[in-house]
Amino acid sequence: MKKYKIGIIGYGGFGRFLHDWWAQLENVEVAAIADSGSHSTDTANGIKYQNWEDMINDPEIDIVSIVTPPGLHAKMACAAMKAGKHVLLEKPAAI
Repeated sequence: MKKYKIGIIGYGGFGRFLHDWWAQLENVEVAAIADSGSHSTDTANGIKYQNWEDMINDPEIDIVSIVTPPGLHAKMACAAMKAGKHVLLEKPAAI
């Protein structure tokens, strides 16, 4: 069974919540976290990107989960899809 590698953009309360639940799935591995805010030192396994754009261009990442303020969703989601990633977008989506 393939193990999908997920990258989380935004590591506030909901990003950490999602990380905890994905860690319980057999076929998912949280492989990267991108957060430039005050949560930047609160990461698991020492895997960290200060720049979300660097993370979405990582060829090891299969899925990008966007858990940022809604006004940032469109830019990040479009860039992740253009990079060939599957996208999980925390609602509400905004333009």
